[in-house]
Amino acid sequence: MKQIDIILYKILLILFIACLATSGKAQEIGQITADDNSKLNKFIEIAEMSINQGRPKIAASNYNKVAFIYWKNSYYREAIEYFLKSAIIYQKIEDLKNLRSIYTNIGVIYTDLQEIELSEEYFRKSVEIAREIGQKEEVASGLIDLAYILSALGKFDESNQKLDEAYQLAEEIDNKQLLLNCYGLYAENFNNLNDPYKAQDYRDKYEKVQQFSQTQSMRQAFQEEQTQSMAEIQRQKAEKRAKELELQLNQVILETTQDSLSLADRLRKQRESQIDLLKKDSAIRALQIEQQEIKQREAEAVIQQQKALERSQKLIIYGTGIVLILSLLAAISLFIRFRDKKKANRLLEERNKEIAEKGEELSSALTKIQKQNKQITKSINYAKSIQRAMLPDPLELNKFIKDSFIFFKPRDIVSGDFYWFRKAQKKFDIQRIFNISRKEAFEPLQKDDYFLISAVDCTGHGVPGAFMSMIGYNLLDDITDKGVSRPDLILEQLHKGVQVSLKQHVTDNKDGMDMAMCQIDIANKKLRFSGAKNPLIYIQDNEINQLKADKIPIGGTFVKDPTFTLQELDIDRTTYCYMFSDGFVDQFGGPKGRKYMAKKFRALLLEIHQRPMEEQREILSLTIEAWMGEQYAQIDDILVMGFVLTPEELEKTGKNN
Repeated sequence: MKQIDIILYKILLILFIACLATSGKAQEIGQITADDNSKLNKFIEIAEMSINQGRPKIAASNYNKVAFIYWKNSYYREAIEYFLKSAIIYQKIEDLKNLRSIYTNIGVIYTDLQEIELSEEYFRKSVEIAREIGQKEEVASGLIDLAYILSALGKFDESNQKLDEAYQLAEEIDNKQLLLNCYGLYAENFNNLNDPYKAQDYRDKYEKVQQFSQTQSMRQAFQEEQTQSMAEIQRQKAEKRAKELELQLNQVILETTQDSLSLADRLRKQRESQIDLLKKDSAIRALQIEQQEIKQREAEAVIQQQKALERSQKLIIYGTGIVLILSLLAAISLFIRFRDKKKANRLLEERNKEIAEKGEELSSALTKIQKQNKQITKSINYAKSIQRAMLPDPLELNKFIKDSFIFFKPRDIVSGDFYWFRKAQKKFDIQRIFNISRKEAFEPLQKDDYFLISAVDCTGHGVPGAFMSMIGYNLLDDITDKGVSRPDLILEQLHKGVQVSLKQHVTDNKDGMDMAMCQIDIANKKLRFSGAKNPLIYIQDNEINQLKADKIPIGGTFVKDPTFTLQELDIDRTTYCYMFSDGFVDQFGGPKGRKYMAKKFRALLLEIHQRPMEEQREILSLTIEAWMGEQYAQIDDILVMGFVLTPEELEKTGKNN
């Protein structure tokens, strides 16, 4: 019975197609034209047949054609899908040249989609294959493409590394266009890295190469123009000679015509008399033929009427038969559907019973999960109270530095970011080793005091990050209790402390933290800084600058005994200082779902730095909330610390001694 139903569907489908054929209208798929849609079907069919016939290269080529049609019509995901099908085939047959081109195309499409991380991945693959092939121009071109993507991601140093290699290759093969691209991107990167001198140097090189290329193009164009001018002169000479020959020929023809004119006149009169006789005979024969044709057409018309009558009778008979057959098939189909529907209803009832039973089981499991979640949440909230008790109140920083703020926004209940500050004496005090209580009574800063302040970003967030923050906070207390107050030495001791606490040499654990550490020297009006991956941003006279951090994290086995750089800044004028974790700059949001990025963050700090500190903290909070909106969730803990140092305030603090 199912076969009959299928036959019915086929008959109806044939009739539907016939109707479409008579109407002469074709449908388009989405925005793709009918011509492109036809090509898509053709190329896909050829590709599948080629795979079955063991011709992978032809299959890959046709998948490429499909991808380019989708790309042309802005169907980016479909284009990537067919490029990847082609890439799998080229990889199997080790056709590296075509495989590299495909990876480059996918990288460009992901750039159009603004998915820069995926674009970077495929440009890296393209460069690796170009290296394997060994074509220097392709390697250099791929490295420049990758450098552009890295620059867009804010990885300016890595972008310059790729450009260095591309520049060497471009010089070896003397490719002026590749050199021009390198100089342009060098200038942009050094400008973003706050190195205007190098940026201007590469702009000058860019202009020199560009001027040289333009001079070469003009010289070539002049030579081509000279060649074309000579060809034009030769052509004009040939045309002039042809016209002279034509005039001579016409003269000869004219003279010959005049000589034979009298003879032609006599011949013309004889031909006219012969033509008149022929016309009379022809008219008689034409009349006879026309009468015969009229009789023949009348006979044919009678025969056609008889055939038309027979065809109409056959159509009526066949049409009636088809209607009866279709009616019978429709009745059979309705019966089969009724029977299948009845069977489906029975199966549905059985399934509903099973679902009800499963629902009861799930409800019971959900109740258990809810209880467990409440217990876990209760435990985490308790951990939050412990972490908050360990950290000082953010407002306590104002007791030491009047103009200061802490913007602290954990992603979860507990945080992997934490802030730390304390007063330290220049002279070593053995009694501090035995000071068990960290919660000391507040004492104003004196002339001989240092003030230590740090913003720390631990590995992870939530509960794992909170454990790391407690380890880091306690280690900072222990290190400074022993009289260590220089930022670089504190970071070195903290690195070793994390390795020992987490037994990283035994367990191969790689957790750690990034941080910025400052020491404020009251008497000498100086700020000393050391950083583990996190910098210090400072603003003087409306100019924003930064003290760069070492590219070494705290903890892990990447570096056994690291040495951190100590940098010094004179507080001889009003100086606005900012330390932060990467949570703010890495947050996704905005109209295009991108990261906030360090460049925009620096511009925001420069814009608001002269406002009161509490107002700055509120602006940062409102800005990041507006950036996330309702569409994007917070992805990491956020910590920003800001404070103002002036010579007058430090002098005043020094007189308290």
